[in-house]
Amino acid sequence: MARDAFGQRALWILVRDTMADDIIEEVAEEDDSGSGKKRKGGGSIIVKVLVYVLVALIFLIVMVVVAYVTNRILDSGDRNTQLTKISNDFIVSNPIYTYYDQIPDLRARTADASPRSVTVKIELGYDGETFVNLSEELTRRKPQLTDFFRKYFSSHTARELSSTNENRVKEELKMMINELLQNGKIEEVVFTDFQVLDF
Repeated sequence: MARDAFGQRALWILVRDTMADDIIEEVAEEDDSGSGKKRKGGGSIIVKVLVYVLVALIFLIVMVVVAYVTNRILDSGDRNTQLTKISNDFIVSNPIYTYYDQIPDLRARTADASPRSVTVKIELGYDGETFVNLSEELTRRKPQLTDFFRKYFSSHTARELSSTNENRVKEELKMMINELLQNGKIEEVVFTDFQVLDF
């Protein structure tokens, strides 16, 4: 392949040099004649050169026009696009909860035949304005909650705890915790870290 490219380049150099020699000879002959007579074939080389320059110029103009038109087409989408306003009926507001984050990082082994390790960091979200004493109750129940979470994760398989079932796991935990509590209820269970590991 490299040999073919080298051969083509060598052929091009040879043709170029031959054409240059022909042009120099014709110009020299015209100068020598000095009579002002035009040679019959002398103008054809100039015409060829002008044709090549004209073709290159047309090619350049076409490329600029294509680039300009393409840019205008791609750019026009940004100017004409208008964002539709979303009605307030469709906006679901997420309430801002107070989070209890004092539960320590938990580690447990799954109930699989070949147990896997689970590490999880849990935060419990509740309405702090409505349930002002809930933080105290959660603090008093922290050992009980920690043991509850450890038992929960140890009694499930890795498949049951997979990311596809994460929302179901959170709902189960929320429901079970709310059965324990007396001074309020948990609105949201958040995993700030949740991993099921193979070792």
